Amino acid sequence: MSSTHFRKGEREDADGVARVWVRSWQEAYTGLLTPEEIDALTIDVRREHWTSALQEEVGSRWVAEIAGEIVGFLIARPSPDDDLDPATTGEVSALYLVASAHGRGVGSGLIERALDDLRARSFEDAALWVLSGNSPAIAFYEHTGWTFDGGRKDCFGGADAPALRYRRTLN
Repeated sequence: MSSTHFRKGEREDADGVARVWVRSWQEAYTGLLTPEEIDALTIDVRREHWTSALQEEVGSRWVAEIAGEIVGFLIARPSPDDDLDPATTGEVSALYLVASAHGRGVGSGLIERALDDLRARSFEDAALWVLSGNSPAIAFYEHTGWTFDGGRKDCFGGADAPALRYRRTLN
């Protein structure tokens, strides 16, 4: 079994990240989102989103590779939520892995790097949104120290689906 290599994401990772993004939605959200919502997430759209995220000076991007192939990624930035202070609360705005990377420490490794980066930038708290009904992701977040803070919204990743907000302190 190959080990996981974590590193900062680069522009050249756009195709690999886009493939992981689309595949992870197909693997994790079938039955939670409509087929049309899953199909609307295309490699071209996600490639553009990754490229745009790289232009944000205030965010950080991480990728995880196994045997030279990107199997997961994470984007962190200041929280855009109206009820949270972007000066003190960071957000994990995207964390996606292909199913074959689950249970191998990839998600935990990406979260650890993002939280260390947010701490280094003086954030006090972190937030993230998870699709309601995504029990494996909710269990993962709760296992890694996140708690539901009561935040809810009706749109998740552009899909008409309910999401729950989880938070944790960074100290």
